[in-house]
Amino acid sequence: TREVVARLIDLGEGDQFRLFFTFVRDDGRKRRWIADIRSHKENVQVRKLALPGQLKEWFWGQGWWGIRRFLPGADVIFAPSFFEAAVGEKTPQVVMIHDLSHALYPDQRGEKVSQYLTERNRLIAHVAVRLVAPSQATKDDLVKLFNVEAKKITVIPEAYNPFFTEVKDLERQPFFLFLGT
Repeated sequence: TREVVARLIDLGEGDQFRLFFTFVRDDGRKRRWIADIRSHKENVQVRKLALPGQLKEWFWGQGWWGIRRFLPGADVIFAPSFFEAAVGEKTPQVVMIHDLSHALYPDQRGEKVSQYLTERNRLIAHVAVRLVAPSQATKDDLVKLFNVEAKKITVIPEAYNPFFTEVKDLERQPFFLFLGT
C-alpha cells in the first residue's frame, strides 16, 4: 500500500492528495512514513484518526457512514484494499483487490471468516466504479467468482520498494521462495 500510494503521488504532480489513515497501534513506521510524505510533497494533506481496524470496517460497512466525511470535496477515493472501501459511499471509489484466497481456499482461514471476507469483497467489487488487480489471475477470479465485468478491472502489478534490488553474480543453488501472509 505504501509503495502504491507513493507512486500515485509521484505520477499526480498536478493533483491534490488527501491521505486518510486510521490506526491505533504504531511502532513508529507509520508516523515516519506520514512525516516523510508530508515533507516532500506540497500536494499532500494527511488526516489521521485513531480508530481500530475492526471498528473502521464496521463503520465503512454501514450505508450511512461515508468516507467523504473525512475527505470532503474528493473527486475519487482510492482504497488500497477492500477493507478501506465503504459500502454506502457516494464518492466514486477505485478499489485494489489483491487476491481472492479467502473465496478460493475457505478452509485456510476458517469457514466463518472466509465467508465474511468473501461477501464483503463481493459487495465492494460491485460498489466500486473501478477495480485494480495485481495480476491477470486475480482479474480472472473477480470475473469468474464475483461476476464482475472484465472491462471494470485494470491489472496493475503491485508496487515495489526500491530497497529491493537484483542480486547478481551469485552461484545458482536451489532455493525456496515464499510470498504471502
